[in-house]
Amino acid sequence: DQLFALLDELERAAGYMPPAMVAVIGLMATRGFRCGAVLRLRREELAAAKATGVLNYVAKGNRSLEFKVLKTYRLHLMTLARMQGDWDRVDDLIAPGGTAAGRRTAAARAVERALVRVGIRAGITGLYPHRLRRTYAVQYLRSMPGDPEALMKLTQHMQWATMNTAMEYVDHARGSELDAVAEKMFDRE
Repeated sequence: DQLFALLDELERAAGYMPPAMVAVIGLMATRGFRCGAVLRLRREELAAAKATGVLNYVAKGNRSLEFKVLKTYRLHLMTLARMQGDWDRVDDLIAPGGTAAGRRTAAARAVERALVRVGIRAGITGLYPHRLRRTYAVQYLRSMPGDPEALMKLTQHMQWATMNTAMEYVDHARGSELDAVAEKMFDRE
């Protein structure tokens, strides 16, 4: 419910937040992208994704990733692809000027502040960029109850190198189920 409350507030945020910032947060929430990955996206990568329907980019650890542009996040990606002006990377749109390292830091902090502001308006406290990635992954797992291949599918969908990363999200996806089992252990009826 919180994810949808956040997405609803993000739509309203267009009235008080720059479109590039709304698009960055939108990509993080609707596809589980890392904040840094979105901020590092290059103008030519976005233009190519707009033309081909496939987003190719270099992610954390210099890994080359490729994602089909899904309708769930297409609007946010296209918003960035259509941005005018003199910019090369998305972080240029969020925190223009300064050195590359300074811009990356300033842009990441700006995204975090904007996310907190949107979260508060949506009634969500304790929101931070990586929580969107975690929420996306957990929702993905929850959408496949009883699927024995759910972890493999999540690993492939997120393009993680190993299933170990996907395993970190199991506790969050199955938390209430596991708690119910624990309570049932002491049920005397």
